[in-house]
Amino acid sequence: ATHAIGKWHCGFQLKEQTPTHRGFDSFLGYYHAEENYFTQMYGNTDLPTCGNRTCCGVDFSEGNSPNEIAPSTKNGTYSTYVYAERAVNIIANHPVEKPLYMYLPFQNIHGPTEAPERFAKLYNQSQFVPQRLKIVACLSALDEAVGNITSALKSKGMWENTILIFHSDNGGDIGVAGNGMNNYPLRGGKWTHWEGGVRIVGFIHSPLIPEARRGTHYSGMIHVTDWRATWAALAGVEPDNSGPFPLDGHNIWPAIISGGDSPRTEVVHQVLTSPWVNQSCSVHNWDHRTTCHYTNCGGSIRVGNYKLLLGYPGFPDHSFPIPFPHHPDQKEACRNATVPGTLESLPCNKGCLFDVTVDKMESNDISAAHPDIVEQLTKKLLDYSKEGLPRRNQGVPDPPSKCEIVRSTGYWQPYMD
Repeated sequence: ATHAIGKWHCGFQLKEQTPTHRGFDSFLGYYHAEENYFTQMYGNTDLPTCGNRTCCGVDFSEGNSPNEIAPSTKNGTYSTYVYAERAVNIIANHPVEKPLYMYLPFQNIHGPTEAPERFAKLYNQSQFVPQRLKIVACLSALDEAVGNITSALKSKGMWENTILIFHSDNGGDIGVAGNGMNNYPLRGGKWTHWEGGVRIVGFIHSPLIPEARRGTHYSGMIHVTDWRATWAALAGVEPDNSGPFPLDGHNIWPAIISGGDSPRTEVVHQVLTSPWVNQSCSVHNWDHRTTCHYTNCGGSIRVGNYKLLLGYPGFPDHSFPIPFPHHPDQKEACRNATVPGTLESLPCNKGCLFDVTVDKMESNDISAAHPDIVEQLTKKLLDYSKEGLPRRNQGVPDPPSKCEIVRSTGYWQPYMD
């Protein structure tokens, strides 16, 4: 049995793009990138109601088959509670002898970062700036939810044969003043190719892990595409490999439980973007000073210990020390930041090279000392950029009528069927 609970964000123009049409037996969650935690409202996310917004409504759907997917009536409750309850109920009603895969991308701690007041009261509030307090409260809510789910697995007698994988999808967003995120000791954050944006934290917990490996740190290279191959191997099935290219993923389970070398030796963080390939990078590609995010123009690849950045890796590109300080002037610093205006002025126009195994802060550009490595990695990145397939099943540009179904029903749902 396979179940998806929480954030989808993989398309919903057509029903065929929704979870129960893409292999999941059931779904409860939302389609967009974010929404209000308490009302499940999207279109005016920071407020509990739509206000005067016209393209705004509840983004909450559920179903147990492709034909049943429909707006959910469970909105109005803190989403983390709803998702944890759904997971616990699935576990309680699941036959122990039958395999179970549960994909549970909680909303916490994505913006707008909300949590019931009782979680904030767990902390000495005088020690936190307001936004940091919101984040730790949101994390505590998540911690409680994961605890409830693991307790359900133990009560059902399933825990001894369960593998729990927990990880983020990107680094913290440090681009807005006082938002409370911190990726130290990594440089940069979400929206960038710096390590703070692409290198994330995670852990694996399971009684199936050998005792000698428990509580240890694994530093081998892992990419999100490796999970499919790993889960398939653990389930004893062969993944579908009928596409135009072989699957990118590797089975990393043997390396994790042994502490050995990862079968993965390289990661393409970003194929070269069109403006870079067309030699048309300009300030308009990244200058978003109102949000303090400067979208990258170029690409990035890591091979072994070395990481190559080409073009503009993105801004913010700094790091905060721990303990977390408050930086009230951060947005002003963003507004005053020097943003390159031409291709020639890009900070990594010729390529920046870092040994990220010893230089996590990416402060020592060694490209001048290793021009051969820069040349090799640049060629690799160029080759990958040329052979990549166009994105499939991504729908078409939204029609002007995309909000009509929201206005008429109050709910976000597929609108081009």
